[in-house]
Amino acid sequence: MWFIRAVGLVLAVSLFFCIPHVVKKHNALRTAAQYDGIVVGHKEHRDNNGISYALEVEYQGADFKTHTFVNHPATNPPAKVIGDRVRIFDHGDGKRLEVLAFQTMYLGYWIWFCISFCAFGCFIAPTLMELIYLKR
Repeated sequence: MWFIRAVGLVLAVSLFFCIPHVVKKHNALRTAAQYDGIVVGHKEHRDNNGISYALEVEYQGADFKTHTFVNHPATNPPAKVIGDRVRIFDHGDGKRLEVLAFQTMYLGYWIWFCISFCAFGCFIAPTLMELIYLKR
């Protein structure tokens, strides 16, 4: 029982770190210029952890010219195969473009938020019930 309570408490506490992260990421993606791109290649990246592959993406920008860039971070195996369509986000701040290759990861942030919120509710509900109904 203590293990379940500890895991629930960790989830509930993580809610305070999760909310700003999810809201910040959601607002950044919502306000960024979006372009459709195609993976045209993989760029090999070697470091102490081994070999990983960044995506080389080609897209048509707002100026109607075709642009190519290499996204970071790299993964092994590559996040997408050559020819896959990806969504590119240009935040307009001069920083590196962002490729939404893992839509499920962004969804994972929302799932984490919901589960943490439920865990937080499970911890706070008994206290609220006691304060509201039993201590009058």
